[in-house]
Amino acid sequence: MQECLDSSPLRPTRDGHTVDVHKPARASRASQAPGARRALQRGFAAVVACAAIVAEARDANAQGANALARRELIAEAETASRAGDSARAIALAERAGAIQWTPSLRLFVANEYQRAGRIVDALSSAATCEREAQADAALRNRETIEQACSALAQSLRARVARITVQIPADAPESTEVRVAGHLVARPLWNVPYAVDPGSIAVEVTAPAMRVVRRVLSVGPGANETLSIVFERDPGATAAATPDTHIQTSSPRVALAPTPVASVAPARARERARPSIAPWLVVGAGGAAMVSSGVLAMLYASAIGELSRVCTDTSGGSSAPRGCPSTNAAERDQRAAQIRGAETLGTAAIVTVSLGGAAVAAGVAWAILGRPGREQPAQTTALVARPWLAHDGAGVAIGGTL
Repeated sequence: MQECLDSSPLRPTRDGHTVDVHKPARASRASQAPGARRALQRGFAAVVACAAIVAEARDANAQGANALARRELIAEAETASRAGDSARAIALAERAGAIQWTPSLRLFVANEYQRAGRIVDALSSAATCEREAQADAALRNRETIEQACSALAQSLRARVARITVQIPADAPESTEVRVAGHLVARPLWNVPYAVDPGSIAVEVTAPAMRVVRRVLSVGPGANETLSIVFERDPGATAAATPDTHIQTSSPRVALAPTPVASVAPARARERARPSIAPWLVVGAGGAAMVSSGVLAMLYASAIGELSRVCTDTSGGSSAPRGCPSTNAAERDQRAAQIRGAETLGTAAIVTVSLGGAAVAAGVAWAILGRPGREQPAQTTALVARPWLAHDGAGVAIGGTL
């Protein structure tokens, strides 16, 4: 960077400005203007070029450091391989691959996997090596590496064992299949699944079903099939859902009979609980009695008013029968007042009677209908409607009990 700055025609002065060192210092201001601009442009271009060179150098240094670390990791991996430590050799080579994978490095890893007995991983690495070598036309020793990867992959395919786990098509979505500890995706059910030769554990779990566990011994190149038969777990507490139903028509599934809930009669019987209906009746009766008290007070008020102007109460009735009048209109008014007072009295008697009867009925109902025995479920509805007419008043009570 300092060399780039030294090559620049611009130089800083004490006052913070720059001058072109290639121009005479004593030139006139007019003669210096065009040259100064050109010198400034050359200086900026030089600074930009220097910055680009520095950035490229830094990237090159970083790439060089990564390449150096990768070469050291590969060297350590080769040392571990010669010492027979395939596990360490694989770990170091994969760390080098995290920096940059090449077909030759994948071939090395595939051979180490094979020595460690991990045939499936070795086949995967060898197949990837073959594809990458075919795709890289600029690869050095491309033909040799491609042939080596292809030959290794072909030999490993003959040694890989395969297990087909047959799961019913209507298995629940939450069913899990594990082979050699690896979770098998649903699309890989019922198709050959590559495994290393040896003892392979298979585990299948499904809701409300017993866990299926099997251990298969498979040799190199073997192809085994395991058909899963679900058995309902009697200790399962989860309620059955539609997706856990497995059709018994499938010849591969054996199921215990599914219990069917009993159907209650059309009119389900329920244990009687304390009902508020009797107390509603008592409340309606109390309201009627309060209404009768109001009517009685209105009747007494009307009778008191008539008593002040009427003196003849003959006939044995508490209602006045004769009142002095001066004309026909006044007599008609007094007669209307008398009829109104009689109506209020009749309404008071009726409502107090109905109210008392309702209170008595409600209390009796509450006592006789106490809980403790089975009785049909039913709905109680009670409606009280007061009424008033020109010749009387009262409260109508009705509903379903």
